Amino acid sequence: MAWKTANDRWLNIETVNAPIRPATSMHNPATKHQDNFAFASVDYWDLRRILHRVAPSAQDVVFEIGAGLGRAACLFARYPIRKVVAIELNPVLCEHLARNARTLRGRRCQIEIRSEDAVQTRFDDGTIFFLYNPFGPDTLRDVLANVRSSQLAVPRPVQLVYVNPQAGHRAVFSQQAWLSDAGRMRTLHGLDVFFFRTSRGTP
Repeated sequence: MAWKTANDRWLNIETVNAPIRPATSMHNPATKHQDNFAFASVDYWDLRRILHRVAPSAQDVVFEIGAGLGRAACLFARYPIRKVVAIELNPVLCEHLARNARTLRGRRCQIEIRSEDAVQTRFDDGTIFFLYNPFGPDTLRDVLANVRSSQLAVPRPVQLVYVNPQAGHRAVFSQQAWLSDAGRMRTLHGLDVFFFRTSRGTP
């Protein structure tokens, strides 16, 4: 806890003390599949390892899907990239996330915040997608279909990072011929992190 709090203070944001109990963000009836999970944040140490591996560049647009309080979105926004788009269903979390985006020390790009069901999100310019197990396989399947549709409409290389995939999520990823396995890592707390890239020869 002290490590996370120290990082928050250095970045001038608040991601440790949630403004609502995580359980209140589960199974929102406003979503298509009603399979959203309670929000969670990746440890700062692991996030920096992930960002180093993804290596965002000036041409990238990052989507954090299920952003919660925006810890990952804020770290991505300290890179000189095109922008970060934070998708978060819960309006209370979005309000807190917006405050973090305003106060973030060292921000080098815009953080756009959208409060919506991820299956309704347009991913037209996204090149990097970050998810920490925000919903079940049904929503994941729809989200990946939307990302693929946007990638077919505007061909571009895509990277995707998925933290803590469950059996159902892994089954969905196994059906995505347009994505190839780009490696895996383990977090300090033993969670799997999957990395994907658009497959060679993908339009």
